[in-house]
Amino acid sequence: MMTQRPPQITQDHLGRPAATYIRVSTGPQARDSTGSIAHQRDQQAYAFHWGWGADQVEAYEDLGQSGTRTDGRVAFQRLLTRVAAGHVGAVFCANTARLTRAPRDFETLVALCRLHRTLLVVEGNVLDLNDPASRLLARLQAGVAAYENDLRTRTLVASKYAKARLGHAVSRPPGGFVVSTKGQWVKDPDHAVQQAIEQVLGLFRQLGSVPQVLRALVRAKAMLPVRTSAGELRWVRPCMARLHMMLRHPAYAGYYTLGRRQVIPGDPDGRVRWTPQSEWIMVPHHEGYITPAEWRANQERLRGNRVPTTQPVGRGTALCHGLLWCGRCNRPMYTRLRNLVRGNEEIRYACLAAYQQHGEPRCWSIDGRTLDRAMAAALLGRLQPADFTAVLAAGRELNQQYEAACRRRAQELEDADDAVNLAKRRYTCVDPANRRLAATLERHYEQALQRREEIELRHREEGLSPPLTLTPEEVSAICREAQDLPGLWSAPTTTPQDRRELLRLFVQRIRLVAVSARDVTVEIAWVGGATSTHCVARPKKGALVALELRTQGWRPAAIAAELNRRGFIRSCGKPFTARDVHHYCWQAAHRARKRGGKRPRGDGTEDNAMLAEW
Repeated sequence: MMTQRPPQITQDHLGRPAATYIRVSTGPQARDSTGSIAHQRDQQAYAFHWGWGADQVEAYEDLGQSGTRTDGRVAFQRLLTRVAAGHVGAVFCANTARLTRAPRDFETLVALCRLHRTLLVVEGNVLDLNDPASRLLARLQAGVAAYENDLRTRTLVASKYAKARLGHAVSRPPGGFVVSTKGQWVKDPDHAVQQAIEQVLGLFRQLGSVPQVLRALVRAKAMLPVRTSAGELRWVRPCMARLHMMLRHPAYAGYYTLGRRQVIPGDPDGRVRWTPQSEWIMVPHHEGYITPAEWRANQERLRGNRVPTTQPVGRGTALCHGLLWCGRCNRPMYTRLRNLVRGNEEIRYACLAAYQQHGEPRCWSIDGRTLDRAMAAALLGRLQPADFTAVLAAGRELNQQYEAACRRRAQELEDADDAVNLAKRRYTCVDPANRRLAATLERHYEQALQRREEIELRHREEGLSPPLTLTPEEVSAICREAQDLPGLWSAPTTTPQDRRELLRLFVQRIRLVAVSARDVTVEIAWVGGATSTHCVARPKKGALVALELRTQGWRPAAIAAELNRRGFIRSCGKPFTARDVHHYCWQAAHRARKRGGKRPRGDGTEDNAMLAEW
């Protein structure tokens, strides 16, 4: 029932346009809820009755848009812009929930209305937001709308979780599965899809690394299947994100899960976070591509690939670069290279993290050449030469990969031919008098033919080459070469980067447990979980040997000749001279006097820090 114009409406308000806002949340509501939309549009009758003209009433409609966010609500954003400019005298709506269900957006509207003295009219009730009572009433209505939305969301989520606990799927299946009946999944009936999924899982079982799986798929020119929400099958290029999703998703082990991701509470952008596995709902649901035990092993392997973090392979000749950790402070050790003379690179591994980050004393540093030789010996001791069986197995595996690629190509061509034949039959059976349908079917027929031509052209361009077939003589030659692993390791054709990459295939971490003047104790964590401890003898430095010989009465010239005969060189790569020996001995005596007259013992246990510079 219309009433007389409320006293809150003044000539200032009538001099500005009135705005009516209409919104429904979903597309089906916009199609079916005609009564609700008509009721919201009828709010403009209040404006006409209270003095606004027909040309002064503006309508803003967001049909099929949620009220929880302003993204996508173009009409609401335009309304805010008009109110902020002071061009709106009153905003009419059926209830505050139609305006917005987000308290933050409603407060923005309230602040703009108060600034420009714009009225809010809710179902004929005029609210002057500069009046505390009216403002409180408006905020109460907006709070109730937000509470209703939160309660509805919680009810829907609880219903989904209850269905999931009973084994009823409430979400779309990932690639490789289709919905058989409501809430149930089965493997995709397309054999090409099944082969693509099995290929990814098999490659990870064999290679154990997602980047290596990606490179293998790229080399094989393989594509991954994706089904759209409409059920259409599409083939896309493999990428790291999709491979990670396939390997981590429990659906491929036969489980249905819910709750793997949750929206961050209060986040304005609706971002999600990954939840711990203990919070998932995970129930056996359908036939998987792998067993649950293999899926759990894959998760352990993926976690092992991520931690511990190692540095890049890098350049230089340091073998243990990026793998060495300090056993005292549990921090990665740095690699220090000094190329004072080309071809004579000096390597030292030093723990400098505590010093650089916190100003604490340095832990220790060791000579890199000695440790590298010890790690190479440990690695070669673990490797076994290849035999006939392994070489033949590798050849069979290459042949199987080639045959699988050929089968995928044949299946793709067969599917394209089936699509062409189906489109042709439909086109030939149509009544020519029905021109529209005939034109549509003709276009589908041409598209199917074009699709088959594109597949044939792509196959010709890719040029899938068969693997080389090894003769028994070639296999024997490979095995003979593989017997000399140390020779292959030290061969000039084997680069330092090749050695580092080979070491990383088998070694996960090298931990420096203890360092003394005579030896170094290291603990090697091998890929797969095994560990081994090695004691590496530290070579005596030339300065230490010079002190020992000097205490025995040797002259500097004789000491220099003896050091050069034993193969000692200075850090700059030059041989020792009598002047160098005299300088080292003078430095040792000077430091001994500063310590209170204590003479160096010559074994380096007391002045090892000083002699480390030599």
